Amino acid sequence: MNVCRFTVQCLRTVFFLSVLSVVSWGGVSSIHAMSILLPTGLNPGDTYQLAFQSRGTRNALSTDIADYNMFVQNAANAAGIGFGSSFLGDVTWRAIGSTSTVSARDNALVSTSVYNLNDQILALGFDDMWDGDLSNPILFDELGNSNGFTAWTGTGIDGMPSSNVLGDPTQSTLGIGGITNEFWIDRGPFPSSGTRTLYALSEPITVPQTPVPVPSSILLFGSGLVGLVGWRWWKGNLT
Repeated sequence: MNVCRFTVQCLRTVFFLSVLSVVSWGGVSSIHAMSILLPTGLNPGDTYQLAFQSRGTRNALSTDIADYNMFVQNAANAAGIGFGSSFLGDVTWRAIGSTSTVSARDNALVSTSVYNLNDQILALGFDDMWDGDLSNPILFDELGNSNGFTAWTGTGIDGMPSSNVLGDPTQSTLGIGGITNEFWIDRGPFPSSGTRTLYALSEPITVPQTPVPVPSSILLFGSGLVGLVGWRWWKGNLT
């Protein structure tokens, strides 16, 4: 009887530690991330790009595009879709924004189909991205949550610097993430000192030839379920 009770306690411990590991290491969010990182309808070897609207905000006072690139890269890294991504490997992200010396169309170069983080296509390529309209809004943030706020762009509808670029000491152009017409990129100038989101575009990503490995946290969750089943079995046999 003492041995049985000891075994029951061990199984309980395995289960609760497994659940805790999923919560602590983001297993649940990782499952969600898988569904937003690999667009449907693509085949192994196909390339695509992803775009998001950052959860965090900042001002538009810097004249250096590297500052904006770092901002969106850090956001992607924290969300698990940048450097060291479990599903994508190392992915570089660039801000869809223009300073006086760098255009958005060059800084965040579109070279293939672009999707938002809700499995919706935005544009089929470079020309489609900069024709004034998107097929769907960017809208979603780096975690896949809806986020249709305004975003600093400093950019006109053609992807070139607007008359109020990022780094303008007074006003910078912004766009609206929840719409698809030209206002997604150029809604007009607003005070540069305000805090807004930024758009981000990934480098081209290739659909893998082999299935993406299951995260270890999900495997641990599976072991927890086994522990739960075992616990119930032992409990039933003790009565």
